[in-house]
Amino acid sequence: MHHYATSDTSPILRQVAVEAIADGWPDDSGTLALLRDLATTDTDGDVRMVAVGAIAGGWPDDPGALALLRDLATTDTDAGVRQVAVGAIAGGWPDDSGALALLRDLATTDTDGDVRQVAVHAIARHHPKDRKQASD
Repeated sequence: MHHYATSDTSPILRQVAVEAIADGWPDDSGTLALLRDLATTDTDGDVRMVAVGAIAGGWPDDPGALALLRDLATTDTDAGVRQVAVGAIAGGWPDDSGALALLRDLATTDTDGDVRQVAVHAIARHHPKDRKQASD
C-alpha cells in the first residue's frame, strides 16, 4: 500500500492509498510520518488534502500536528490544501491561543477567496463571541 501512496502515477490511486493507510494502520509507527511527508511533498494537491485531513482526524493529540497544519494553512501553494488545513485547525484546536489569530489573519489576507471564506465560517462557528464582537 505504501508503494501506491508514494509512487503510483495516478493521483486518484495515491489518494485512495493514503485513506486506506490512515484508516487501516493508524497505530503503525510509520503511518503518521508517511502522512506528514505526503502532506508536504506530494506533487498533487488532492493527495496533500487527503493526507492533511487524515492527520487532523487521526492524530489530533500529536504535538506536531497543529504546527504542521498552521504551516500548510499559510504556505501551501494549493488553495484546497489551505482550506482543509484551516478547517482542521478551527475544528480540532478551537481553544488554541493562536488559532483565532491565524483564522482572523487568513480571513483577510489569503490570496484565495475560498480560503478566506473557510476562515470566516470557522470564526463564526468556533468562536461565536468573536463573531458577536465583529458585528458590533
